[in-house]
Amino acid sequence: MLVFVILNRVGLTQRQALYYSFFYALCTPIFFRTGHLTHNLLSSHFALCSFALIFLWKKQEQIYQPMFWSGLCAGTTILIDYSGAPMLLCLAAYAFWVRIQHAGLAQAIRELVTFACGAVFPVGLLMFYQYQSFGNEVMPPQHQMPRPR
Repeated sequence: MLVFVILNRVGLTQRQALYYSFFYALCTPIFFRTGHLTHNLLSSHFALCSFALIFLWKKQEQIYQPMFWSGLCAGTTILIDYSGAPMLLCLAAYAFWVRIQHAGLAQAIRELVTFACGAVFPVGLLMFYQYQSFGNEVMPPQHQMPRPR
């Protein structure tokens, strides 16, 4: 549904948006992820939700709640996998850029802080887990593995 709403909002007809949203929902897991069973698809769904929260409410005067939830979803991409770090940075940059256009620089900065507050919880949770499990809150678990011979 989320992909359908986004595609319909950018100007596709309802039929086209429905076709492409079914293509996304059914073909992405079947064709793209059949070779590997990983959690990257879940990470991309959180990134999509983060994007949608900004995209669908971007024209409102103040969007503190959507920005917080967007930050939470973007931070969860890092909690799922470290490869979510570029997604978090790109989503934060997109949110800042969009809000400057619609609400001005001062409001965009305040909302970006709200975005960061949402992202802090999952990232902090990951860092706490890493520290408790491996003694270092920043290095990935692969760093603790023995070197190949």
